[in-house]
Amino acid sequence: MIRANETLQPLGDRVVIELDEADKTSASGNVVIPDTAADVPFTGVALNVGPDVKSVKIGHRVVFGKYSGSRVPFEGGQLLLCREEEIFAIVVMLPHR
Repeated sequence: MIRANETLQPLGDRVVIELDEADKTSASGNVVIPDTAADVPFTGVALNVGPDVKSVKIGHRVVFGKYSGSRVPFEGGQLLLCREEEIFAIVVMLPHR
């Protein structure tokens, strides 16, 4: 377990991602889904990047695969540690029309 005064500095082409919160209600909004049955989110925010990462920057929202990387327990939650090649896309905000 990583302590409160520590952080993860990824090596090589690895990225540390803070996972987005899983939606805990059903599509209709009437049923609350327990944590054990909720889907793991496939999006998150890059918290730190290794020195060989070229496309992803700290703060980018990214999309990754269900089985990408390794989950690391951190301050009561989980972080994802994965290779840059396991990230499918960067979420880009569209300008207002």
